[in-house]
Amino acid sequence: MSSIRRIDDIEVLRAFAVLFVVLSHLNGSLYRFSTDNLFGRIYASFSGGFGVDLFFAISGFVIARSMLPKFSGNVTKKEFKNLAFSFWTRRIFRLLPSAWLWLAIILLLQINFNQSGAFGSLRANIDATIAAVLQFANVRFALGFGRFELGASFVYWSLSLEEQFYLIFPFLALLTRNKLIVVLAVVICLQLFQARGMWLMMFRTDALCFGILVAMMVHTDVYASLKRACQASPALFSMLLALLLVLMVVFSSKDFVIKHCDKSIIAILSFIVVLITSFNEDIFRRILPLHKVFLWIGSRSYAIYLMHVPLFYVVRELYFRFHIAMSDHVVVAVALSFLLIACCAELNFRLIEDPIRRWGTKLAERKFGRVNHSVSAALT
Repeated sequence: MSSIRRIDDIEVLRAFAVLFVVLSHLNGSLYRFSTDNLFGRIYASFSGGFGVDLFFAISGFVIARSMLPKFSGNVTKKEFKNLAFSFWTRRIFRLLPSAWLWLAIILLLQINFNQSGAFGSLRANIDATIAAVLQFANVRFALGFGRFELGASFVYWSLSLEEQFYLIFPFLALLTRNKLIVVLAVVICLQLFQARGMWLMMFRTDALCFGILVAMMVHTDVYASLKRACQASPALFSMLLALLLVLMVVFSSKDFVIKHCDKSIIAILSFIVVLITSFNEDIFRRILPLHKVFLWIGSRSYAIYLMHVPLFYVVRELYFRFHIAMSDHVVVAVALSFLLIACCAELNFRLIEDPIRRWGTKLAERKFGRVNHSVSAALT
């Protein structure tokens, strides 16, 4: 099996995805910015939730580029069982420990650190925790949006969708084989050309399918030609990548006129962005002065995604307890929030994510056969 290494440009793309989401939730979860000035109006129109679509496209690509080659030939029932259970074991140890830890932290904070009411009611958070643990948080979100309190762990809807994808994908790869591209095209078209209500928003798998398509392109002549073009004109592709990221911000704006097509456009842009970064040509190293910082953010993006909302609530609670008006010290509140997120993300990575991920990889190898270490690393 050929080595599959981590791609730095994909890691930086993860950083952009999580930063877009964090900035989106900053307005509301930490502080509701006024629209009485130009900055407030511009920021109020920003909808960084499209970072989730970018995450989905990245996940589809990263998972498929490792899994699909294993199903390219004839696979026996025993081989399928070992491949599937090895994959699921590594996913469980990679994702669930941190997810469940922060669910527990949210419940503890709701009970013991909630004088301001920032964390909401205990009942809502218990219901949200159950939905997250049982992997139907996206269903609960669709049912409850605008109807009942969603709880402080509302971002877990996307994790539930990804877990559902991870459960189905080995069967999809095995059963469809050469027809996988047709299945992906159908799933994409069913979502791409229609207005999206809340249910489609909670099951927006088109970005995941686009990510899988990128992985399927890797060994094609078209992909090879595009990669050679990128190698020949790195400056051009760098500008193109930067432009695409700007367009994602523009097209996701709440003031964008084509309301019914915004998620479809974002999914297509996510496909192109993941395609370009998959070339592994260190494009971001050329255009980002803080490249290593973005690499760090990308490697901690999962923890940042899980914890940013409850940590925003922690800062709100601190301001409430010390009788400080948030409106008078917004900059300090934002800085404190980001500092807390950075420190907690680093601790989570070093104490929870990385060691438990390694245990999961070793367990999967011991129970279901050895998997190339570089492939396992690529699945993070």
